[in-house]
Amino acid sequence: MKKIIMAVSALLVISVVMNIVLYNKSKKADRYEVAVDTALGYFSSEYRIGSLHESLEKALSEQRLDFGELGRFNNYYRDDLKKVSTMHRQLTLLYGPIFGYEQYDRISSIGTNNLFNLLEDCSIFFDDLGENSKNSLSNDGERQYVDLGKLDDEVMAGVKIITEIIGKLEAIRSSSYDQKSGSDLDALHDYLLRSADYFDTTDVQEKAKMIESLNAHGK
Repeated sequence: MKKIIMAVSALLVISVVMNIVLYNKSKKADRYEVAVDTALGYFSSEYRIGSLHESLEKALSEQRLDFGELGRFNNYYRDDLKKVSTMHRQLTLLYGPIFGYEQYDRISSIGTNNLFNLLEDCSIFFDDLGENSKNSLSNDGERQYVDLGKLDDEVMAGVKIITEIIGKLEAIRSSSYDQKSGSDLDALHDYLLRSADYFDTTDVQEKAKMIESLNAHGK
């Protein structure tokens, strides 16, 4: 009888332990699924670098940066870049829980020298441009805008640099989807790694310093 009781007790202990293990695995799986769903939601709908690039290309083509309806100032460029930078940081924070931490330093938004901070600086650039131009905007009777032909050469260079960077990021994003067709998660993984590599190039590092310098001088 004693042996039976001991055996039953052992089985109960094993059962409890197994339930705890299974529960922890379930919770871990749930957290993973939430992280994946959140990241893909950000990447597919909130990370709007394509539409932002189109807006900037249109501005360069028409030689005017639109700042909303006449009498209602709206800095779309600053706001869109701020949203993209925020989404990018969220994606980098979700990278570890989804893909592991082996290459996390490569894409991290921690510190000051990374793609997140460059996107933040681009947003600040357009914030300064808008504030400095707010009292001297041109208009066509319906909308108000900055005439790009009247900008200082270095500020105009900043607009072109940011347009180029956003365009390249969109090209990388599109290429990631093309190369990893059938898996949005693989496309996201590919994009985060390749966009980080792009940021680390000498060309982008120099352009990032130019934008930072313009911001420091309040251009």
